[in-house]
Amino acid sequence: MSFDQQLVLRSPTGAELNLSVKHATGQPRAIVQINHGLAEHAARYARFADFLGARGYLVYAHDHRGHGATKAPDAPPGRFADMDGGAKVIADVAAVHDLIAREQPGL
Repeated sequence: MSFDQQLVLRSPTGAELNLSVKHATGQPRAIVQINHGLAEHAARYARFADFLGARGYLVYAHDHRGHGATKAPDAPPGRFADMDGGAKVIADVAAVHDLIAREQPGL
């Protein structure tokens, strides 16, 4: 029960997003981008990622700002940011999506 790869993605918001990847068994059939809930972190979804990976899905999951191993200077533990946290989280999710699109064109 673990992810296959750990990356750090620098988001346009200034956060260093901890990004976990689970490779598909065989040729990937699709991609799943997991976004965890409040007071959580991506590692809690490792078992689900294992399940999906075994069925041919490539899985990406990152820790939101203020959660898990993600570092953001304006995000104290458990909070997205001191100001505009919701907008910053959405921008971070979009940055992960853009990375996936670059790394996996056509999938």
